[in-house]
Amino acid sequence: MKKVLLVDDSQDIIDSLIRWINLTGNLSIVGTADNANNAINLFMELEPDIVILDINLKEGTGIEVLSEIKKTNVNTIVIILTNYTLAAFKKSALENGADYFLDKTQDIDKLTKILANLNA
Repeated sequence: MKKVLLVDDSQDIIDSLIRWINLTGNLSIVGTADNANNAINLFMELEPDIVILDINLKEGTGIEVLSEIKKTNVNTIVIILTNYTLAAFKKSALENGADYFLDKTQDIDKLTKILANLNA
């Protein structure tokens, strides 16, 4: 079973992702964080296989978290799920090692397919 860490500054988004992932089965949510420092600490402690990560966080950015994750374990799958979909954000995320870059408002179906494929 793949371990998932959820990182978003919105508790509503975290709650929605938890409900949705629990319905999909075969994925285990091992932790949640709403700021960059907690996200990095939890990543180091829990060693998740997949991180779903927002760009806008308290006390830092998702790009900083992404960079630390990829420095520690390049094999961790990082899915950026954000409302900040400008080309510059996408470019920065991909240059720092993001495996996927998704829009919260338009790409939930894509997230479903990605997680299903990663868990196959």
